[in-house]
Amino acid sequence: QSELQQALTYVSRVSKGMASDYAPYLSQRHWLEEWKKDPSLAIAWSLCIVSSRGTAANTLPLHNNAHPTRSRNTATRLVPLMDLVNHQMDAGGFIELTQNDIDTHTTTTTAATAGAFVVKSM
Repeated sequence: QSELQQALTYVSRVSKGMASDYAPYLSQRHWLEEWKKDPSLAIAWSLCIVSSRGTAANTLPLHNNAHPTRSRNTATRLVPLMDLVNHQMDAGGFIELTQNDIDTHTTTTTAATAGAFVVKSM
């Protein structure tokens, strides 16, 4: 099998599994008719959007009472403006602030929080 065929097989398997678990809980009112007949198509589309448009990000600490210090891997975030900057050839790019950035540069990032994205000006 080609790499593309392997990817299609994998997405199909994952989306069918997720559809069987979650489709009954999703609002389908505005879905395409094909998606209403086969919810795995909607989930496959969603997975492709996240994987192709997502921005790699750092791990952030969880902010809940049950596990205040535990971290969760939040490796992909959908940040539309960052996606646009990422595709502009003459853009300055962007960085993601870490807690260390905030601790080191408190005078310039007083309102910033870890995980915030900052666009570089050219």
